Amino acid sequence: VNVSFDPPNTTDKRVYWHASSIPSDPVDINSAWYDNTTNYQTITANSKGAAKLFAGDWNERGESCMIYVAVIPNGGSLKKATGITLDHTSLTMDIGDYQKISATVFPSTATVTDVVDWESDNPNVATVTPYGRVKGVAYGTANIYAKAMDGSGKSAYCTVHVCHIPVTGVELRCAKTISLGDSEYLFETVLPENASN
Repeated sequence: VNVSFDPPNTTDKRVYWHASSIPSDPVDINSAWYDNTTNYQTITANSKGAAKLFAGDWNERGESCMIYVAVIPNGGSLKKATGITLDHTSLTMDIGDYQKISATVFPSTATVTDVVDWESDNPNVATVTPYGRVKGVAYGTANIYAKAMDGSGKSAYCTVHVCHIPVTGVELRCAKTISLGDSEYLFETVLPENASN
C-alpha cells in the first residue's frame, strides 16, 4: 500500500499504521511504525475476511486515512456486495440503554458477508461497537451505519433517537388460576419494556 502526502513537500512523512478487523484478523502489517524511506506498507493475508487499514499522522495532528482490505481464497475473485439490510431501521432508547443491530449482506455469495464496518455519525448521542451494539449517550438523534468492507460502497443505516421514554402502562399477570381464599404472586410488566422509569 503506497501513501502520498498533502502538501507533497511535507517534511515529516512518518506514518503510524494500524489494522483493525472484527471478528478475526485476516491481515497483518509488517510494522506498527513506518519511516517514509520506502513509501509503502506490506500487508500479509492470514485468512478470508476483511479489515480496515489506517494510516495516521506520526505527530498526531489528527490527519489520517483508511482503506478496506478484502482477503479472498487463492484462485478466487472478489464478488462485491449488492446491498445491506438491517433488522432495525429506527430505534428509540434512553441514555445508558443498549440495543443490538444486525446486518445482512447480499448476496449470500459475496466475498465478505460475515462482517461490516459499523459507524455512528453522531457519537456524542449514540455509539456503536464493532459488533453493532448501540449505546445511548445523550439526548438527540444519530444515524448508525453498516458499511460493506469490500469496496462496493454499499451501506444501510438505522436512525437512533435517544430520549426520555415515559411509562404508558403496567400489566399484571398471575402464574396460575387461584381459588377463593388462596394466595399467589403477581408479576408486573412495565410498558414499554424500554421505559425510562
